[in-house]
Amino acid sequence: MAKIIRTTQNLPKLFDINKYKNTDRLNPFEWLLLLRHRIFIYENACISCGDFDYSEEELDFFGECDPSEEIEKLLANPLDLFDSYYTLKSVKDWNTDDLDQNINQAIYNMTVKDLTVSDYQELELLHDCTKIYLNIDDNESISYPAAVNFMQYCTEARRQYGIFKDMPWADEESSIYHKTLTGGYYPTLINPYSNDEQLVNDLLGYVQKLREKLNINPNEFITVDFQNLQKWASYQILPIMDLLIWSKTQQAKITNSVLCVVAFPTGLYGESNLAKSIFPIINDFFNIELFSKQINGLSKFVASEIWKDSDKYFPENKWSKTDWNRFTKEFIEHWLPIKHSK
Repeated sequence: MAKIIRTTQNLPKLFDINKYKNTDRLNPFEWLLLLRHRIFIYENACISCGDFDYSEEELDFFGECDPSEEIEKLLANPLDLFDSYYTLKSVKDWNTDDLDQNINQAIYNMTVKDLTVSDYQELELLHDCTKIYLNIDDNESISYPAAVNFMQYCTEARRQYGIFKDMPWADEESSIYHKTLTGGYYPTLINPYSNDEQLVNDLLGYVQKLREKLNINPNEFITVDFQNLQKWASYQILPIMDLLIWSKTQQAKITNSVLCVVAFPTGLYGESNLAKSIFPIINDFFNIELFSKQINGLSKFVASEIWKDSDKYFPENKWSKTDWNRFTKEFIEHWLPIKHSK
C-alpha cells in the first residue's frame, strides 16, 4: 500500500518552488526538452515499480536510467536541459551533432515540409517492394494508368502480398500505417503557381478527402501555442510533475491539498483547479500507453518556430536551411570534377 504524504514536511528537501519562477520565460524548444525528460524519467519510475510487464528486449529500449537518481538531479536544478529523446546528455554538453539531431527531429514534426532525399529513398523503396509483391520484372513493360494513386498502389500490393503470406498487416484496419510514409507523411504534389485563395481552398479540400480515406479524425489532435505555454507555467506543471515523479520513486502518494500548498503558496489555484484543469494536462503527458497529444502538438509548434527563425533559438548554430549552393559546389568538386583542357 502506498504511503500517504499529508504534510509538506515529508516532501523532498531539495524541492523549492522558487526554482521554477522563470518557467514563463521558457521558449517552445526548452519546454519540449524539459517535458520529454520528465516523461522519460516517469516511464522508468513506473517500470521500476513493476507497473508494466516488459520483456528484456523492451526494457533495453528505455536505456539506462535510475529514476531515483534522475529525480534528485531534477529537484536540484529543475530547469536544466537534457536530451532525453535519445540520451540523458545535458544540453550543456551538446556537440554540433546533438544540436543538429534535435533540430532535425523537430523539423521532422512539421505539418508541411519539403520532400527530402531520405523521403525520396523511402518512396523508391516502396516502389521496389511493390514491384516484388506484384512480381513485376524490371525488363517487363507495364503501363501504369495516369490516375493511379501511388500510395494506394503500394498499399494494395502490400495487402495482397500479406494475404498471400498470411501476415497480420494484410487486414485493412491495420494497414493505415502503410498508406503513409514513415512519420505519417503523405506524399503529394503542390502547384505553387496558383493564387493564395485557390491554393488554400484546394489544399484543405484535398486534406479533408485524404482524412476520410485514411480514417483520420482531426479532432484527436490538438494545437499548442504560446498561450498554452503560459498556462502551463501558471499551472505550475513542471514542479507538480517533479513531485509526482518523486512520489512514484518512493511508492508514495501526495495529497492534493499538499500539492496545492507547495505549488500555489499564494492560493492562486485550489484543489478543484488541480483536479479539473491541471491533472488532465499532466495525465496526458504521463500517459505511457498512448503518445501524449500535447507533446505531439508541442513538437509541431516547435518545428514551426524553428523553421521560421532557427537563429532565434540557436544563435550560435550555423544550421538554418540547406545551403544548396555550397552543397552543389562541394558535390560537383568531389564527384564530378571538371577536366579542363590544356
